[in-house]
Amino acid sequence: MRKIFLFVSLLCLLFVGAQGACEIKIAPYYYLYTSESAFFADTSTTLSTSIYGDFAAKIVFNDRWSLLALYELNYQGPGATSESKEGANFQEQYQDHSILLKPSYLLNEKWMFGARAGYLLQLSKTGSTEGWGKGLYNYHGLTFGFDGKTKIKNIVLNPGYLFTQNIYPNYSNLIGYVEKTEARPEQDHYRHKFYVDTTFPVLKNLSINFSLNDTIKTYVAQGIIVESGVEDTSVKQLDNIVGVKIDASYLPIKRLSLAINQKLEINNSNQNDFSFSPTNPADTTTTRYNQDYYSYTFYEISPAIAYTFPNKISWTLSCVWNIKNYHNRPARDKNGGWLKELEWDITRQVDTGFSFPMGKFALGVYYTYISAVSNMGYEQYYRYNYNAQNVKLSYSFEY
Repeated sequence: MRKIFLFVSLLCLLFVGAQGACEIKIAPYYYLYTSESAFFADTSTTLSTSIYGDFAAKIVFNDRWSLLALYELNYQGPGATSESKEGANFQEQYQDHSILLKPSYLLNEKWMFGARAGYLLQLSKTGSTEGWGKGLYNYHGLTFGFDGKTKIKNIVLNPGYLFTQNIYPNYSNLIGYVEKTEARPEQDHYRHKFYVDTTFPVLKNLSINFSLNDTIKTYVAQGIIVESGVEDTSVKQLDNIVGVKIDASYLPIKRLSLAINQKLEINNSNQNDFSFSPTNPADTTTTRYNQDYYSYTFYEISPAIAYTFPNKISWTLSCVWNIKNYHNRPARDKNGGWLKELEWDITRQVDTGFSFPMGKFALGVYYTYISAVSNMGYEQYYRYNYNAQNVKLSYSFEY
């Protein structure tokens, strides 16, 4: 993968050098967003800080060749998701860094081709005494891809392929923490995404975006749990995620926009689960083997409305409703006992707020309400049923 990344980077340098004698145009872009949030849950109240930044430059060499160079930063924390877990109060923090190069070539009036090569890094802290480099779910990896864009009458087609590498340097199988020679990187995986995006301008003020994608997630070392409860490393975990997205936007009058977004996702995983009694692991009569434990169907719908006043102050209101149905995962009661029905999880969310522009700056005030409902009653490690509210004050700069 490093060779492919270096090859794509070399191609960028070659066409940059080939166009060196031409007049080069550079358009810089900066976007910085910060926010302070108060998160009110039915168990605790926390404060969090968010920082998001885009620093980019688009380099135009001639009428056909261009290059987009981008650095992206995202920070979340501290205390963004703090809650009591097994008697400990964790203050979680995250920071993401990504570097991306996107060369593009205009073949003719109908076709444009693009490529991308980049590097991703995510660091996490799940406690105040944990260093950034020690996070269990820290990961990094290379990414590359290519796509093409064409227009048939008024329909825009954008097929492409995207590869992502996810390496978790601090995550290992349980025996690996005791015997280093037996350690296996069980979370390391590769993602291969094939997609086609389509835009239909139905009416003058109405457009529909349709996206079909298939993501193949292959694990490097994670084997399959078999009925005896052991891991069969000769067969690696494989997830196949098929997704469909339909987004519609409508501008009925000036300064008013309406939108409705829908997403369907089906994950077929060959990974199984072997669970013990939560109260007495030695009691083998309560163990249970569940095939296809991680396979699910996910559906989400999100209507939204936005209005911009004559003084350029904007107001937005959006709702999100989604449901996840597991194909073969039974729900559990509050004591950990297995139920006959399969697990389902529903999340409902309402967001509203105002944005006040001040030249290249903008001030935002937002409110969010979230409600989660599930037939999973066992919540020792993860909360399935809760209500929460969030009040956020944001400040952004764009150039």
